[in-house]
Amino acid sequence: MAGDRQTEEPQAAHWKSIHSHKLRIDPLIRDRDDWVLKTCARRKVLHVGCADVHMLEDHLETGAFLHEGLQDVCAGLVGVDIDEPGIQKLSDLGYENLACYDVSTAADDVIAMIRRTMGSCDLILCGEVLEHVLNAGHFLGGIRKVATAFDAEVVITVPNSSSIEYVAPLLFGREIVHSDHKCYFSQTTLKTLLDQCGFRTVETRFCTNYGLSKSRFRSLAKRAFIGTVLAACPQFAEGLIVVARPAAAAVTAEPIGQAVSNVA
Repeated sequence: MAGDRQTEEPQAAHWKSIHSHKLRIDPLIRDRDDWVLKTCARRKVLHVGCADVHMLEDHLETGAFLHEGLQDVCAGLVGVDIDEPGIQKLSDLGYENLACYDVSTAADDVIAMIRRTMGSCDLILCGEVLEHVLNAGHFLGGIRKVATAFDAEVVITVPNSSSIEYVAPLLFGREIVHSDHKCYFSQTTLKTLLDQCGFRTVETRFCTNYGLSKSRFRSLAKRAFIGTVLAACPQFAEGLIVVARPAAAAVTAEPIGQAVSNVA
């Protein structure tokens, strides 16, 4: 019996080490887009997923179109997206330096475009893209190739799988998820994916302000919730932000299939 207990204790410790991960919890970023714009200001930026597929018309009408804000603050800006109609519409509206490219399969074309238009690139922004792709490893392989070519920083934002807005409805048998999302990310799984795709994580933050309700009461309630519960427990916020750079030596899995880039 004593031998059995000795065997069980190391096994328990083994499983705990695998399944329990201490989160890094820094102060909550209350306005994701404001943080993104400040981080990109005065830098040369590649915006992946610039056309806001499925949300372009709404964002143009409400003034929430991120690419427009980037255009006002960046030292240089190139936008790519797989949505050809979206890119065409933005071109018709007067936006410049746009192209319909899938970074996972056309990284060399993106690099050539950056050199032709900006000369260099300081930051690659992938906002609300990774959860839409069919093959995240293949997609990040393309991002890493572009980032390595210019020694660029990479900023990735994704929905947070631990958000209380997603978890609470499960208690009532409901799942709140975009119809085009392929996967969920937590702080730990996103870092693991980036590590295995040849990136070094520099910073991880939880963020919120994914839009307030048109209802004044609901907007006030959400602001109060952000200022109390989420300020104390950022790990329950709607989103994750990760800042990363290509690692010196990449350890990547063999890609399977083809990635598809998109935005929420």
